[in-house]
Amino acid sequence: MYGDHSDGMEGVARTFWMVAPYLYQKPDGQISLTEGQTYNLAQHYKEAILAATDPQSPDYWGEIKSRHQTIVEAGSTAINLFLSQKAIWVQLKQKEKDQIAHWFQTIIGKEPYQNNWVLFQVLVNTFLKINGYDYNPQEIYPHLEFINKLYVGEGWYQDGHEPCFEYYNAW
Repeated sequence: MYGDHSDGMEGVARTFWMVAPYLYQKPDGQISLTEGQTYNLAQHYKEAILAATDPQSPDYWGEIKSRHQTIVEAGSTAINLFLSQKAIWVQLKQKEKDQIAHWFQTIIGKEPYQNNWVLFQVLVNTFLKINGYDYNPQEIYPHLEFINKLYVGEGWYQDGHEPCFEYYNAW
């Protein structure tokens, strides 16, 4: 829907959902392949995220935009960097951390859809906060209050103000 860069972003961010919990348990990032070969998942995602957040890279995801898929994938990347922090984040040089944080900071002030998308800003701003970077507290606490107002009981939330249910309850 949003082009090649968005497809690439989804390819990294959405597969990171499967890899980050593995890296949480196995921070060396190695997986065994056939014939005794190994592959370093942590290195793969580190390189992918660094290329994606580097404005000089042809794989740059671009700045986060209002009501754009970049908001969603930034949230997912933030939570998965948090989960895999021993394997990736703590291994980064300060310059690399700053580069990723700068990209995350482009979410500040952007307008999400008024549904579960506000949680993506919560995740990114919380990641920035816990890692000592500038963030917007107005994109954490008020957003959480908004989501709480959408709760309809028994684990279900409305999808924004519309009379339908949110199927991404894991968020």
